[in-house]
Amino acid sequence: MKKRYLLAGFLFNTIGLYAQQPVVAGYLGSFEGQFAPVMINKQKQWLHSSGAVLVDKTEQFGLYNTVVAVKHNAYGAINKDGKVIAPFKFDNISLEEEKDDKDSTKNYCLVITRLNGKFGAVDTLGNVICEPVYSEISIVTPRVARVKKDGRWGWIAIKDGQVLQAPLYEDADKSYARDNAIQIKKAGKVGLAAEDGSIIAPPEYESFEYLSNKQRRYFGFTQQGKSGVMDFAGKIVVPASYNECRQGPAADLFVVTTKGKKGFVNAQGKELLPPQYTAVSEMGRSTKVSIDKQCGVVNSAGKEIIPVKYDDIQAMNGAGQEVFSGVVSLGAGALDPEEPVCYMVKNQGKIALFDPNGKQLSPFIYTVLTPFMLHEQPYLAAAQGNKAGLLRPDGKVVVPLE
Repeated sequence: MKKRYLLAGFLFNTIGLYAQQPVVAGYLGSFEGQFAPVMINKQKQWLHSSGAVLVDKTEQFGLYNTVVAVKHNAYGAINKDGKVIAPFKFDNISLEEEKDDKDSTKNYCLVITRLNGKFGAVDTLGNVICEPVYSEISIVTPRVARVKKDGRWGWIAIKDGQVLQAPLYEDADKSYARDNAIQIKKAGKVGLAAEDGSIIAPPEYESFEYLSNKQRRYFGFTQQGKSGVMDFAGKIVVPASYNECRQGPAADLFVVTTKGKKGFVNAQGKELLPPQYTAVSEMGRSTKVSIDKQCGVVNSAGKEIIPVKYDDIQAMNGAGQEVFSGVVSLGAGALDPEEPVCYMVKNQGKIALFDPNGKQLSPFIYTVLTPFMLHEQPYLAAAQGNKAGLLRPDGKVVVPLE
């Protein structure tokens, strides 16, 4: 009964909407979320919880309690406070929004309106971001929306509608190669621009590629069918002269491929090791390299510290775990890639221990070396036939083979 009285109070607040015609209020239902059903002049309508708005039906509910609704066959939008932020005059309205509880910088909400085939936008306070003058509008980043006019694309600021880039390009969309950038297209070629409209790389490339790297300072590009690397400022650090470029084990080291062979190039474009390896595999901040069936190790500086002449090589980190491809293979928690504290090098069925600089610490006498952690210290369980012992990563024998 209290809900009915409450609804009646809301309804009286709304009565001004019908001040010029007799109003007969019928059934008052209870609120389910933001709306409750009411009967006005024998017509079912929906009353917003603010008591300020009556609508014929609701169409879309947003993450920020913004509502798209229909009234008298026209679309409008209401914010969480019951304010009509887009008047009921549009042919259609949609909400473009994102809400990230962990990172508020990713949050946005844009109310996109359509009138007579043209699109505009307002924000959740009712501020007009842009009038309905564009043929398309869509979100690119939490700060930027792309707009299309006369067959060309540009972009505007979601915050205030400022035109950051007038529609000039064949396409403009989010870049997945570089953070906070827009990939633009002109005459069939692609380039990159910052969100503020400034050009990072002119549209004269075939594609851009994401390079996995924690520092996120570089991205790949292709030009005339060849691959190279740029830094985030758009400077070419590795020229486009390879079949493939990918991030190496260190921030400023890249693995390049030519005719199926792999080598190493630094961020100054210097070829540290020519393409000669048939396979590479990351081990923390170093790389296992292979030529056919023989293995060696290249460190984070791009130097071959263990020559390519062994059957297999594994790396151990300071947590007593084997590392490969930048992740930890054992244990519940994954560790960041790190410089291995030792290498387990296998040759003709026997294993020896090597230090992080590639120096041999033990003879090839072990049949098994297994890393593990004990009392917060890394060790290696060693075996030779039926004998077992214990080593430290520096090769010191803790328990001799017995």
